[in-house]
This record gives sequence, C-alpha cells and structure tokens, in this order.
Amino acid sequence: MGWLLLAPVVAVVVVAPMPLGSFALDRAMSNTVVSPSKGSFADLDPTAGPVDMGMIEFDQRAFDRNGASFNGATVRLVGFVSRRGSGDFDVARFQIACCAADAVAHRAKIVGWDGPVPSRDRWVEVTGTFAAPGDDKHLPTLTAVSVSLVDVPGDPYEIG
Repeated sequence: MGWLLLAPVVAVVVVAPMPLGSFALDRAMSNTVVSPSKGSFADLDPTAGPVDMGMIEFDQRAFDRNGASFNGATVRLVGFVSRRGSGDFDVARFQIACCAADAVAHRAKIVGWDGPVPSRDRWVEVTGTFAAPGDDKHLPTLTAVSVSLVDVPGDPYEIG
C-alpha cells in the first residue's frame, strides 16, 4: 500500500506537464510593461535581415524610446497564439525565474496579416516590423510579413 503514495510523484516525473498557454494568459490582470535593465537599446540595422528576438526583448524595446531602437528592422518572434480577432491575433510567451508558478506573460499584437489566422495555443514564428509601443492597456504591435507554424520549442519559457 505504501507504494501507492509514490504514484503521484512518479506520474509528475514521468509525464511532463503541458506548458502554460492561452488559458493562463487570459487570466492575466494586465499587460506586462517592462523597461530595459541597462539603459536604452542600440538601434537595430534595418538591412541586416530578420533579427531573432525573444518576447522579453521585444517588449523592452517597444517600451524603450517608444520603439525607436527597432529602426525599421525586421524581427522574428516565436510564441503561441493567444487571442484572435478580426484578422489580428496576439502572440505570447511566458517568462519564468524559477518555475511556472512565477510566470509572467509577454505578448505582442500581430496586425496586417492577410493569411489564415492560426488557432489558439498554436506555436508560430512571426516575421515583421515594429508598429506601435504598448502600455498597460495596449500591447506592443508588430506588422506581420510572414507567419509560419512551428513545433513547441524544447523550452517553451523564456528565462528571466
């Protein structure tokens, strides 16, 4: 009978829990507004091609000087689809410091995409240009040039 007490522990170790998704994100009280940790960002080179960028950096650059550091450069974000509207959708990713219990959501509104809108919780890679900064009521915005479906990353969280 004592081995039955170990069954839940073994189940957690053997079966990894699903990553946090749009259900958890919908319960967020407000948008996360983050400032750069070390002053202003250097301007990106608009001729360098798409810059792979985490959602944390995207949010920080959007807040820093109202997004001036994007400098018209194309960026590429990877995240899951959280909300869908009329042609627009949000892409998000959680930042964790220690575990999922302290997760903070970072997200961007994707506009200008005329292709099919991916379903909720589907992971996508979005390439586009910065459009508008966010605040506690509005998300920073990216105008999409391309949207591709991708597999869930090996680590679905950004480490903060």
